[in-house]
Amino acid sequence: MKKILFLALGLLISQASFAQQTISSLAEFIALQDGSNQNIKMAPGTYHISSSSKSLFPGGDWRANVEGNWPGLFKFSGNNNTFDLTGVTFTFDSTILLEMPNLVHANLMEFGGSGNVWKGLNIQEKPNSKGEYGAFIHTSGGTIAVFTGDNHKVSDFTLKTRFSRPYGLGSLYGKTGNSSSTLPGVRLSKKTAMFLISLDDSYFENVLIDHSGFGHTLAFNGVDNVVFNTVEIIAESRSTDDLYANGIGGTDRNGVPFNVLFNGDELIGTNFADADYFLNLFDTDNFNQCQNMSGGVQYSPIRKGYQYSLTEDSFRGYYSAGSLGNIEIYNATVTGSRAGVVMEYASEGMIVDGMTVRGIAGHGVPACDGAWNSANGGEGDASAYGPPSNSVLKRAKADAAYSTVLEIPNFVDNVTADIEVLDPLNGYNRPSASNALALIKGDDHDIRLWKRDNQALTRDLVVKVSDADNLLLCNMTKQGVTVASSVTNSTIYSVGSISNSSGSSNTVVKLSSAADEPAICKALETNEVITDCGDFDAFAGIQAEAYCDMAGVEIESSSDDGGEQVGYINNNEWIAFNDVDFGNGASGFEARVSSATSGGNIELRLDSQTGALIGTCSVNGTGSWTTYETVSCDIGGVSGVQDLYLVFTGNSGYLMNVNWFNFTQAATNCSLPWSDSDFSVEKEIVNYSSGAIDISCASNVEISMNLEGVGAMEDADYLNVYYRVDGGAQQVISENVNAFSEKTVSVSGINGSSLEIIANVYTSYGAEIYTISDMSVKADSQTAYSLEVVSVLASADDGNVPANTRDGDLGTRWSANGDSQWITYDLGSSKTVTDVGIAFFRGDQRTAFISIETSTNNSTWQTVYSDEQSSSTTEIQNFDVTDSNARYVRIIGYGNSVNNWNSFTEVEIIGR
Repeated sequence: MKKILFLALGLLISQASFAQQTISSLAEFIALQDGSNQNIKMAPGTYHISSSSKSLFPGGDWRANVEGNWPGLFKFSGNNNTFDLTGVTFTFDSTILLEMPNLVHANLMEFGGSGNVWKGLNIQEKPNSKGEYGAFIHTSGGTIAVFTGDNHKVSDFTLKTRFSRPYGLGSLYGKTGNSSSTLPGVRLSKKTAMFLISLDDSYFENVLIDHSGFGHTLAFNGVDNVVFNTVEIIAESRSTDDLYANGIGGTDRNGVPFNVLFNGDELIGTNFADADYFLNLFDTDNFNQCQNMSGGVQYSPIRKGYQYSLTEDSFRGYYSAGSLGNIEIYNATVTGSRAGVVMEYASEGMIVDGMTVRGIAGHGVPACDGAWNSANGGEGDASAYGPPSNSVLKRAKADAAYSTVLEIPNFVDNVTADIEVLDPLNGYNRPSASNALALIKGDDHDIRLWKRDNQALTRDLVVKVSDADNLLLCNMTKQGVTVASSVTNSTIYSVGSISNSSGSSNTVVKLSSAADEPAICKALETNEVITDCGDFDAFAGIQAEAYCDMAGVEIESSSDDGGEQVGYINNNEWIAFNDVDFGNGASGFEARVSSATSGGNIELRLDSQTGALIGTCSVNGTGSWTTYETVSCDIGGVSGVQDLYLVFTGNSGYLMNVNWFNFTQAATNCSLPWSDSDFSVEKEIVNYSSGAIDISCASNVEISMNLEGVGAMEDADYLNVYYRVDGGAQQVISENVNAFSEKTVSVSGINGSSLEIIANVYTSYGAEIYTISDMSVKADSQTAYSLEVVSVLASADDGNVPANTRDGDLGTRWSANGDSQWITYDLGSSKTVTDVGIAFFRGDQRTAFISIETSTNNSTWQTVYSDEQSSSTTEIQNFDVTDSNARYVRIIGYGNSVNNWNSFTEVEIIGR
């Protein structure tokens, strides 16, 4: 994963070197899709695509008509582009597909090329002016979007659609060709995958797909090294009872009638005008009989009393087009699909970390003899998790409302899984023959199933184990386990009952309760922080459910904005977010909350749930769990990139729900020290700008970097670096042509308010490479300036927290009563500390007594100042301390001339 994150970062750095072009029309957007080395920003707004829009495409018609192949709309074929579509929504009439040719594997959009960034793409299907939805797709195997190529980053991608035809039937009528055996009939449902992923070395982040169309959500075919981080898939299921009660006249969860797709069209392969007529041909008095249809085709019966999905699988892997490996999924939520993860054929394993799957409705259909069409004894044909060999499922959750939480076939080996079993949100709807919680086959698995409240499910479901060898099964639920005679050399622990058919060399242990869980099972518990989760912008708004780690809380639907939130929060539970970028500092915190109780507090801590406290936000009751308020509080003492913990405290019982939170930037006047990442240029023109660097806190600064040019260059190739101060004229740092050995260039004695570094670089052929590395701006070594403080911690406080001393506000303070109370400032790395500035609460009315110490390791301290407050003022006073090399600065208070309170309003560390 680190490789992918580095790749994504490198892409963003590369794209930033191209001048941004702003566009504001659909025609401009279409014209730029085959270009390369572009940085495109589209003006926010809604851009609608209807039948009249085809004139905007090359040739004046839909691409599929002009080119004779797909895609029909957008085709991105260039390289090294950034398309920033933040705030842009594309809507389209799905009926436009009826104007395109009847080609195999149709698709609307293709995202190809290499090294591209797509950010903020929002696509939504709309009915046409007549209220009609199109019959997407003409032929089977269609997709909304195809992703090909390599080294892409896709972020903030939203797709909302309901493609398929007939609609509302899912896979009830089959997904294959003519059949007279167990699967019913011709392919009446037109399959439509949402995304087809066929690419390498790419990263997807913040993806939302909301659909009800028959087809896979994310289909993988020929994939290597692809990461999905923070994905929400919202699909839909339907009961067969509702199907018989309402037929095609029912509606989906958004109130859209199922019959809107037909408009008099005939179903492919039949003479039936609509699906109602098709349903009426079944002999409902003989459910266990096959139905003889026209053309000699037999259809299996449809029984009442179970749930089926209108869609197919959420994450579905195919192996036919080559390798399918190194797929990682982090922080995902799936609701209502036929299956969650179906990746049995992946060649190199996968990682699933932090996924919740609910309402999987993957049942097959009955066979003609009345049995269920399934190789799994009546358990359907899909599950929440269907992992491949050599895979890891960590921090996984699933319910078994309509199907199983885990299915592993006998050709899959070496799966490690830790799955929390959830209670269904809307009860169970499964056939009586369907009683499996999990189906486990294959060799060398380590499986742990558990339930948070240690209570039995309200449906009598069992874990079924067969055809397995060298299995470790830890069933910490109260559900039973059945062990077939084909299970060998395995160890099985179960809190629930055990039915053992005595296979060879097995150890089977019945536990009294989950409290007796053996150490070998606890070792499968996955509570560590997810290292692949992170890179949050503190000031851009953070969804609470996007946490990287947590203790105790649960994710649930939010009535505030229709998304999700963190709920079921008890005292001392917490959520954690890795690598939150606070920039030059934060001064405030706000959160969107609700509470039907008296609420509680949100403590903001760094590095751990007991780490440095940077602020506490009080949350009062809002009147109900669905009444939301935005609460805010002051914080301080934080800057740079930090691991953030939100720790919830209060009385017993549930405290609050949290939808999102955000930070307010602190006023700052310094970007020092500043640095940027290395970059290389080969066979292209790059015009780099650092942007404005605030240097106002230092009297003089120095620019330094390393330059190198290698390859068979000529004088036409150049690497020129300049700087300018306060927007003035460019000044030369270094001008170069041809190749040259690595050298360090620097300019010192620069002063002003802002600084910009500019680089113009060009090489004409491949293998001719200019590199700029170790680029930095820092105060001249002889100049002292205000040092960055990354965290602040105190021995005690009275509710006036230590972070208040870094919020830039003389009206807030840290206070602690008693002799030798201390407050410590962490500089992040060792610096030369020359002065300490302190503003004292009521400093104009009393004299404070302090000493100042420094340390490189937070354990061995040296005293650099010991005296009393130097003047009668509430403003910051400067204390000229003994110069020392230190990472930590500690101020110790010994009370004041009136009482034993130690109270500082602001503290500034000066050095270089």
